[in-house]
Amino acid sequence: MINHLCLSWFLLFCLGPAYFSAWAQVSISGRVTSAGVPIGGVRVDLRQGEASRFLVYTFTDGEGKYRLTTNHAGKLALHFKALSYESLAKEIELGQKDTIVDVGLIAGGLEQLQEVVINAKRPYRLGRDTIELKAQSFLQGDERTVEDLLKKIPGLNVGTDGSIKIGQKEVEKVMIEGDDFFEKGYRLLTQNMSVQPIDRIQVLQRYSNNKHLKGIENSDKVALNLQLKEDSKHQWLGSVSAMGTMTEPLLYQASLNLMRIEKKTNIIF
Repeated sequence: MINHLCLSWFLLFCLGPAYFSAWAQVSISGRVTSAGVPIGGVRVDLRQGEASRFLVYTFTDGEGKYRLTTNHAGKLALHFKALSYESLAKEIELGQKDTIVDVGLIAGGLEQLQEVVINAKRPYRLGRDTIELKAQSFLQGDERTVEDLLKKIPGLNVGTDGSIKIGQKEVEKVMIEGDDFFEKGYRLLTQNMSVQPIDRIQVLQRYSNNKHLKGIENSDKVALNLQLKEDSKHQWLGSVSAMGTMTEPLLYQASLNLMRIEKKTNIIF
C-alpha cells in the first residue's frame, strides 16, 4: 500500500507539470472568407490589446483556414490583415476550451506607402561624341580577355576573325588610356589582354586620327578607348597561358602578355 502511494505521488510530481501545461494550452482555429470565398495568405495574430505586440501569429492556407495555440486566457483580440481587404479586429474570451472563430473580410482595403525610392545606376554615360560604358556592368564571370568582354556589350559585334564593328561600321582602332599601340592590328590587343584591369570602355564617335582636327574634320570613323582601374596603373600586369598534346604528333602553344601603363611611358610585350 505504501509502495503504491509513493508511486502515485512520484508520478504526480514528475508528470503533473507537463499535464497541467498541456491542459493549459488552447487552440484558436477558424476560416477566413470574403463574400463566401476563402482567402489564403491572410495574416492572423493574437494580441492582448489593440496597441500591444502580438503574442502569436499565423497565415491562412489555400482554403482560408488557420490555427493558433496559446496558453493565455481572458480577453484577447484576433487581428486579420491582408492586401486588398479591410483589416478586422475581433475580441474573444479564452477559457480552458478550444475556440473557433470564423470571419468575413470586406474587399477594398488600401495600403498607402510613405515613400518609394528607386536608385538605379546607368551602365553608361553619354557625351557629345563619346559613349562611356562601365565594364563591371557587363561582366558575367567567364571573361578572360578584352574580346570576351566586348562580345557581351550590346551593339558591339565581334567577328570570328576578331574584327569589331558597331552596327555596320568597323572600329578604326582600340587604344589604351588614349594611346594607340597597334592601329589596325588591334586584334593582338583585344585577344590577348586580360579583362581584369579594365574599368571603362569609351566608344569614340566621329573619331579623327589627328587630335588637332577633332571637332573640325567631318569624320564618320569609330574607335574604342580602354580606361584602366587606378590600382592597375603604374604596375606590371599580364597573363600566361600554355597548352599541348600528350600523344604524337606533339603540339604545343604558349603565350605571355605583359604591360605597364605610366604617365609618360607605356610598355606592352
